[in-house]
Amino acid sequence: MGTERALQLLTDHLEARRTGQADAKEPTGLLTHHLRHDEEAWTFIDQLLAFGARHPVVRWRSAAEIFTPSSA
Repeated sequence: MGTERALQLLTDHLEARRTGQADAKEPTGLLTHHLRHDEEAWTFIDQLLAFGARHPVVRWRSAAEIFTPSSA
């Protein structure tokens, strides 16, 4: 897909969440285990995760946290 297209899809989705066109309560996912990933894909994922780790509003959550119903 390439870096530019992947970033466009990500930013489009985040914008849709902010503007109410997508459910803001649902997490934004990142597929990181696909068999068709090449070295460029893995480099992109590494860079995206590193960027998110440094960003003050990004919160990486585990699948267990996302898909386990809260007790509240």
